[in-house]
Amino acid sequence: MEILLEKESNITKHGFFCKIQNGTDHIIIKNAYQSNYAKGWKDYAPFQSIDGITWERTPPGNFNGKEFSFFIKKDANYVCWFPPYQINKIQEMNSFCNKHNENMIVIGNLNHPKIILLSGQHPGESMGLYFIEGVINTINEGNNIR
Repeated sequence: MEILLEKESNITKHGFFCKIQNGTDHIIIKNAYQSNYAKGWKDYAPFQSIDGITWERTPPGNFNGKEFSFFIKKDANYVCWFPPYQINKIQEMNSFCNKHNENMIVIGNLNHPKIILLSGQHPGESMGLYFIEGVINTINEGNNIR
């Protein structure tokens, strides 16, 4: 299956995409060379999923200077650069914050020095949310969040 990266202004964008043809196991990004950092395609391994929830890396792909191609499992239904952060996790965090009349999660004592962690997300940029979740889990290590 061949895919063209989206164009907006002079920037080539890419994000989450679906494998839409049953039995497809080879995907080619025809205009990968037009990306802002085309060298990033070298040996890149996208993610694949059967159900859109559980993700695994594909084998590293091949960038020939123009096109990026990679192989996926024939039963994979979704392919993406980075797995999307599950909406139910965002809803759980929002629910916690709303229940405590806060717009943030506070760990520890507000009277002590503070570290503020911010994370936003553009399509295909879910890494920041995974990072924040990991920091919270590491700091909290079994304690209740307050």
